[in-house]
Amino acid sequence: MTLGFMSGPGFEPFRYHESMGTLLQLTDLHYETERKLLFEIPALSISSGDKIALMGLNGSGKTTLFNLLTGRLKPQSGVMWQTEGLKITYLEQNPTLPEQLTVMEAVRVFNPHVVQEQELRSLETQLTEKPELLDRWDELHQQYEREGGYTYEHRAKSILFVLSLGDKLDQPLGTLSGGEKTRFALALSLLDTGDLLLLDEPTNHLDIRMREWLEHRIKRSKQAVIVVSHDRTLLDQVAQKSWYIDQQTVQVYPGGFSKTRMERAIQRKTLQRLHQQTLQEKMRLTEVADQQSMWGAKPNPIRSRVEHISEIDAPQKEREIQMFFSAGDARAPMLLWGRNLAMRYGERDVLKQADLKVRKGDRIMLVAPNGTGKTTLMEILLGKRYATDPQAEVRYYTTRFNYLDQEHHGLLEEETLKEQLTRVYQERTARTLLGQYGLGWAWEKTPAELSGGERVRAGLALIAHSKADLLFLDEPTNHLDIETLESLERALNSFQGACIIITHDRMFAQNVGNRFWTIEEGVLKEYSSLTRTGPLDPFRELAGDPPPPPPPPSLDERVVEMEDRMQEISKLLLTELTQREEGRLHSEQHQLQQMLYELYAEKYRQPNYDHLIVDSGLKIISDRQEAGITFTALNAPGCPGLIFQDAKLEFTADSAELWFRKSLIRAALILLFERYRETRVKLPEGQEYARKDYLRDNYIQN
Repeated sequence: MTLGFMSGPGFEPFRYHESMGTLLQLTDLHYETERKLLFEIPALSISSGDKIALMGLNGSGKTTLFNLLTGRLKPQSGVMWQTEGLKITYLEQNPTLPEQLTVMEAVRVFNPHVVQEQELRSLETQLTEKPELLDRWDELHQQYEREGGYTYEHRAKSILFVLSLGDKLDQPLGTLSGGEKTRFALALSLLDTGDLLLLDEPTNHLDIRMREWLEHRIKRSKQAVIVVSHDRTLLDQVAQKSWYIDQQTVQVYPGGFSKTRMERAIQRKTLQRLHQQTLQEKMRLTEVADQQSMWGAKPNPIRSRVEHISEIDAPQKEREIQMFFSAGDARAPMLLWGRNLAMRYGERDVLKQADLKVRKGDRIMLVAPNGTGKTTLMEILLGKRYATDPQAEVRYYTTRFNYLDQEHHGLLEEETLKEQLTRVYQERTARTLLGQYGLGWAWEKTPAELSGGERVRAGLALIAHSKADLLFLDEPTNHLDIETLESLERALNSFQGACIIITHDRMFAQNVGNRFWTIEEGVLKEYSSLTRTGPLDPFRELAGDPPPPPPPPSLDERVVEMEDRMQEISKLLLTELTQREEGRLHSEQHQLQQMLYELYAEKYRQPNYDHLIVDSGLKIISDRQEAGITFTALNAPGCPGLIFQDAKLEFTADSAELWFRKSLIRAALILLFERYRETRVKLPEGQEYARKDYLRDNYIQN
């Protein structure tokens, strides 16, 4: 982020103007790098109060244009005129902040009025001896008051509270998350009193409430503002006109994203039609001229006319990324069923209540303010966290799923894309996928070498052919340019499975979603649209819904079943029976009695364990003993358990249903990696599983 006084090569102090009119004007601007021409701009101007959307493909030069406007880069030729004392504030995508300072200390350091404050204090110490300085002090004091010097810290705290940083005022900047640092940089740029505000992706890490607040602030600001954003709703709301970078120049359109897109579509159709008409006219005249030549006619002006027709070039084909997702073969219409999902951290209920059903074809948008438990809910559904309510249940109907997290996008930072994709696909398929996602050149690159948008695309390519029935995507639109975002929308709308997507992008949610979830005061709710008309129950039944998958029988249910059978046998023994039948019933009665004793002992025994986790209806406990760590299901007596010793997981017996074995292994891995902090586990099947692998793609998926 750049905050300061800017006026071209030599920075001049800011001077207040009641009306500045034109702030900055570019004429016949030419800028190129060693490798290619970037800009040839015949004319472009910015006036006081302008609200401009700057658009273009990734790599088209939006950041370069910002650097030209601020004077960081110099054009090879052309004129850049700006009004005297022009002050520009520039919010960069990756701002550098003094991490040793607390939030409020940094607010004071970046105070744009600090020079005025120092001069006022200096004048005040001299007024007694030099009363002639009173006029200068009065002039400066009025300017300081008019520009909000006295209210600066109050305004700063108000903005920080809106951006969910109000409880971080005394924290060092170095302890903030990446999203919090981005929001802090935005707060500083909005506090500055520059004439021209340049905002590069200001909506990153903002929830919908914050985005709507930012729209309102930009619209009522007296500053000229140029904004680069993939949030199409924000561009529509704030922009009076748009600059679109295309073919090394900047084209100007009225309105924001939607109007610009419509105008560009009309332009392209018109250009294509003129191109076709020109070609057809040339062909027609050429045929006439050829015919006349065959008849022996003397040269005529027709061929000359053909040669002088100016051919209109067809519009260049716009870049299009071909995203897609292959769906799995799940036949059941219901994919996921969850009840009593809750999460408590200490005394704080992050998630109080969530009951839900997910069906094939659902495109669920999970839209809620930051910090309300969206990612927590998603991780509970994925099995990455376990709910703190012991009654919690998450059941899948033989569903395959995939997960794209917000930070790493399913990628390992230290491995190349080649290594990661060829682990999942054949090399030819992997290369084709990267090419379709616009990353054919990045075959040998690691995620650390890619931009934010390129990383998201690489993560999406990794899961494209996974044949998942259910996709979990955590803010996949971050860092994507608009064209890529629209390709993602098309891919999701044609996906034959279901998806649950956390997003703050309103147009994306409206274009893709057919169900809208939110979390209000810790409770999961559903609405029919983003406008929240008609609350719905996310657990409601629809026609054709199958019954939920049966949970394993509880201990109480097994006790009741055996007691009922014991009573039935007692009644049968009072009837006339053959010796053989009587012997068989006595034998069964004895076996049931022994089993009941065991169940009673388990039912009324106070379990001693380290941790408890609920998975697929099983209450699984872990207990560290001398022999190792044991994992058993409380409500599945007679079923085998797991023991972890010498870094290896082993079943205590072989007889168990496949679903039970998977649930027990899944719970054991969660507890070993998250509670016992183990780094490596050898699974019963023989393969080794590292903690980093668990954090990356989670064994639970398969």
